[in-house]
Amino acid sequence: PKAIWLALTTPQERVNDDLDAVCRFLGCNTDSAKKLAVVGFCYGGGKAIRYTTQRKHDAATVVFYGSPVTDVNELQRLNAPVCGIFGNQDAQFSSSLLDNFQSSLNDAGVDNDIRVYSGVGHAFWKDVSQIERRDQPQTDAYNQCTTFLREFFSSSTMRVDDTIKEAAATSSTTIKSRFLDSLDRPYDLNQGSKERTGLLNDLIQNGDSIQQPGSLESFMPVAPGRWRVIYAPHMTTMSGLAGGEFSVQYDLNDDGTIVSHAKCNFPFYKGFLSVSGSFGSVNNEVCRVDFDEAWIKASNHENDEPYPNIQSVPDSILKSLIRNLGKAAFIEPFAVFPISFLDSETIVFDFELLGTRICARKE
Repeated sequence: PKAIWLALTTPQERVNDDLDAVCRFLGCNTDSAKKLAVVGFCYGGGKAIRYTTQRKHDAATVVFYGSPVTDVNELQRLNAPVCGIFGNQDAQFSSSLLDNFQSSLNDAGVDNDIRVYSGVGHAFWKDVSQIERRDQPQTDAYNQCTTFLREFFSSSTMRVDDTIKEAAATSSTTIKSRFLDSLDRPYDLNQGSKERTGLLNDLIQNGDSIQQPGSLESFMPVAPGRWRVIYAPHMTTMSGLAGGEFSVQYDLNDDGTIVSHAKCNFPFYKGFLSVSGSFGSVNNEVCRVDFDEAWIKASNHENDEPYPNIQSVPDSILKSLIRNLGKAAFIEPFAVFPISFLDSETIVFDFELLGTRICARKE
C-alpha cells in the first residue's frame, strides 16, 4: 500500500530530482561519462521517458510497459533514441495508444524501436530465469533491449540535425535568456507552464551556475540585495485556488540576515505577510533559512509599503498572535533548501517539502 501511495502522489519533478542525484553519484555529469541510458519497468518506464524528455535529453530511454509520452513537442526535446517493449494483452495500454506513441516519436524525429509482443500482458518479463530458459517472447524482448543499448553506446550521441539546432540556439541566445524571455513579468511571479518548467530545467542542467552554490564562499558574494520570486508553480497554483495572487521578495543583507515580504491580494485578505531571520549554509549544495519573526500589515492601497521589521509594527494583541503563530510554523522542512542553480542575478532552489522549485531574480 505504501508503494502504491508513493507512486500515485510523488510528483514527476521529485522523481527527476532523485534521478539527478543518482546521476551525480555515478558521475554521469562529468566529461568522462559520454553517454547515459535510462531504463524503467512499469511505473519506472513511464518515469524514465518523462525524465529524459524533461531533464536528460541526451540520454537513451528504454520503456518496459510504462506509460508513454505522446506529446510531439515534448518528444522533440530528445536527442537520443527510445526503445519501447509492450505486450498486446496489457490492459493498461490500448493498441491505439501504442501506435500513437510510435507515430509521435516518428513525427518528433526521434529514432525508436517500439515493439508489441503477442500473447503476453503487463510485466511479462519477471526474472532472469525466463531468459536462461529461453522463454518467449521474454528472450526476444531481452535481445531487443540489449541490442538497442549496445548500438546506442557504440554510436554518436546526438542526431546531426539536433546538434545543428542546439548550436544555432546557443549562439543566438543563452540558455538563461530563453527562460527569462518566456516570462510575462520579468520581476514578478509568473504562472506555471510546461514550457517554462522545461526551460528552467534546461537552465539547471546546462546553465553556467556558480560551483558549490550552497557554500558561504559561493553564495555570500552575490547574496546581498533584493531578490524577487519570478517562478514558483506551487505558489501560483495555491493563490489561484484561493482566488487571488501574491508577489514575494527577499531582502538579503551582508550580515546574513533576511527579510521577506509577500504582498497578498485575496478576497479574504489584502496586505503584506512578512518574516525575518537569518540565512546560512548546510553544505556545498544546500542553504538554510531560519525565520524567527513574523508580522502582517493589512492594506488596500496599491502603492503601500510593508512594515520593514518587527520593531516598527505597533503593539497589539494581533501582533503577538501573528508572532506566535509564525514561530510555531517555522519547522525544519521549511528551512533547508538545496540550490540547483546560482549566478550573480538568478537563483533556483528546491522546495523539497512540496517537490517543487522556486526561481528568484535579483533587482
